[in-house]
Amino acid sequence: SLVLFGEEVVGIDPWTALIAKLGLGGSLGRDAVLDALNAAGEATGLPLIIFIDALNETQPDRRRWQGWLPPMLEQVKRRPFLKLCVSCRETYVREVMPPRFDIPVVEHNGFLGKEYEALFAFFQHYGLGVPAEPLLQEEFANPLFLRLVCEALRDSATQAIPAGREGIRAII
Repeated sequence: SLVLFGEEVVGIDPWTALIAKLGLGGSLGRDAVLDALNAAGEATGLPLIIFIDALNETQPDRRRWQGWLPPMLEQVKRRPFLKLCVSCRETYVREVMPPRFDIPVVEHNGFLGKEYEALFAFFQHYGLGVPAEPLLQEEFANPLFLRLVCEALRDSATQAIPAGREGIRAII
């Protein structure tokens, strides 16, 4: 699999960014690279997935994906061992995705329903003390929010969420 982040597509088209990320520079064109990736997938007997995460973070204009995605999908579809998976924050879908673009959509709800397990795992990963009282804020279902809280705690002198309602407010 390959992962490209929307923020890495700066002032260029996505294929150029992907080729550069692979360290191939201008030595191979898009079709040669896609054919090589398809051959790699075929050699394993499994599809090679090109993930492009956070289309909405593309600068200076995330709306360019409306023109980029349809031909990208067609180029990938021509190669049986390649697949394309993209992600975009729900807030930006209308701005980023082409109108009437018919692709399967999966909504990711973060850690909804598993907030405590996620919190425990994150705090353990960051070497933090697990809170003595349950954190009931729904924001803890958001992986990015949880990461930012853990990084704020790690970088603070406390290394743990102070008790009481004001404790979490101070960290946030």
